[in-house]
Amino acid sequence: MTTATLDPQAPDTQPDPPKHRVRRVLLITGGALTAVIAVASIAGAASGHKTASPRPATSSSAPAAAIPAAAPAAPVVTAMDTWCAGDGYTALQAVEADASALSTDASAGDAASAEADGAQMAADAETASVNPPPVGSTRKLDYGLAMAWTMASGNEAANGDFTSAATAIEKATVYINDDAGILSCSS
Repeated sequence: MTTATLDPQAPDTQPDPPKHRVRRVLLITGGALTAVIAVASIAGAASGHKTASPRPATSSSAPAAAIPAAAPAAPVVTAMDTWCAGDGYTALQAVEADASALSTDASAGDAASAEADGAQMAADAETASVNPPPVGSTRKLDYGLAMAWTMASGNEAANGDFTSAATAIEKATVYINDDAGILSCSS
């Protein structure tokens, strides 16, 4: 590698010296020519060359301004964080609440309330199915199947067929089994 430089000791010919002197360093590497520009202060730190400062120095008894602390780094927001904070997770929570209400009302023998809960669960499951969580394709398919079976369960309950509703919701739980906590959102 060959390095050639211009003379940094050459006198300034400008009437008002610039704030910084620019030295061009040419590096020749493997036949390619690369120009690198180095900036040296006129005060001569790099070259030992001293020139008068355009502004006279002043003394001040005021303390130097405090350097502000660096701002904390912004938290990383993942696709799952966005889903958890948005309509997708809210829809899933609505389905879970509807299923709980349906189970409670059906166990208490309140058929009219259970039918209404089933209709609401079917509607909420349909809403949840169009906004799946940002998970892998297999988990997304499982989520979609779970919502389809949940809609079927809600429709069966809305029609008063609680036996078929229970069978459909059992099938939904096979697909939405979340032992790994993939669909959990921390509050």
